[in-house]
Amino acid sequence: MQRRRAAVDRYTVDNRYDDALVTLVRAPLQQGRKTFTDLPEHWDDEELVAGRPSALVEQLAVPGGGPVAADLQPGRVFLHGRFQVLGAAEAPSGFEVDENGPERWLRIDRLPLVKDTLKKLYSDLLVAGGSRD
Repeated sequence: MQRRRAAVDRYTVDNRYDDALVTLVRAPLQQGRKTFTDLPEHWDDEELVAGRPSALVEQLAVPGGGPVAADLQPGRVFLHGRFQVLGAAEAPSGFEVDENGPERWLRIDRLPLVKDTLKKLYSDLLVAGGSRD
């Protein structure tokens, strides 16, 4: 079954097994959503993508570059597609689909917007005893 092509995809590096295999978790942006962050409710169902790091980088390349094979380390999160950063590049308030803009990559796991969300999620999970219910 062919998945629809989203304006933006979020890729999370799941595992890396030397240079032989890397697994990524791909989540397409919800159809019709114009502004977004890394919050789960902004993304559709995830799918696993696996391959050699060099092959995945080549397959997902964009004009002007993107991640190199060495960038595909577990825990790293990237946005890929046509979007722009809202606010300051080093501390954005979110992102917006830009269908006429250039296709691009952006590593987001180091941004405060994403790091703060993860800290809150972990804190909430600890308080709830590990259950997201």
